[in-house]
Amino acid sequence: MINITLNEKADLLIPIPESAETDAVTYVIFDTSGDVVQLGDMVFVRDEIWKVPDFIPVEFGTLTLKANDATINSKREEFYRVVGESIAPAGDDWGEGLEVGVNTWVTAEEAEIYFATRFGASDVWDGTTDRDKKALIITAYKQLTGSTRFSFPTAASAAMKEAQCEMALYLAIHGQDSLRRLGLQAQGVLSAGISKETYDASIRGKLPIPPEVLLLLSAYDQGCGFYTGEITRDDLEDVN
Repeated sequence: MINITLNEKADLLIPIPESAETDAVTYVIFDTSGDVVQLGDMVFVRDEIWKVPDFIPVEFGTLTLKANDATINSKREEFYRVVGESIAPAGDDWGEGLEVGVNTWVTAEEAEIYFATRFGASDVWDGTTDRDKKALIITAYKQLTGSTRFSFPTAASAAMKEAQCEMALYLAIHGQDSLRRLGLQAQGVLSAGISKETYDASIRGKLPIPPEVLLLLSAYDQGCGFYTGEITRDDLEDVN
């Protein structure tokens, strides 16, 4: 997958083997929802390479370029990820209400940039409503700062911001399942479902934290410290 920059002109190139400059080549660009972003005639560059003329991406996400050479009946496709700095349309800034240090570590802009460059995230995040994006970011912050497992500094680090984004992504994908399980555990249920999944009673009611978040926050995990001490050895002791 090729990265292109938001709001900057991009050269979308695609090779079509055995094509010639005189061929009739058209293209269609689709977004992750399957909607057509742009279509038209491709321009021959050289050596069987064709390009889309005058394309500027205006939204984050993954784009699919499909080219059709009608002359030789050849179809090709290429994938692009739109990255870069977010420019939110006026009146449509889902970050309104986010306050760094109060209910979030990341701004809406920082979150959009993170998810646009995080492999596998755009398919989930791009389809999330602005209202839910804000709710996910705030909920992720509250759940992490509310956990007694971590001790965070006043100034948020890059790892803390990434962890908040990862937690928000986890909630977007697994949030409903986690709430269902926590609800069952709160009722004292230790196993449920046809497959008889079991719940560890020792972690009843505790927030599930994905491995990606734990790794990012390892420096702030109060339960992951290690200690050293003086060790003495008795050379005469029988080890059997």
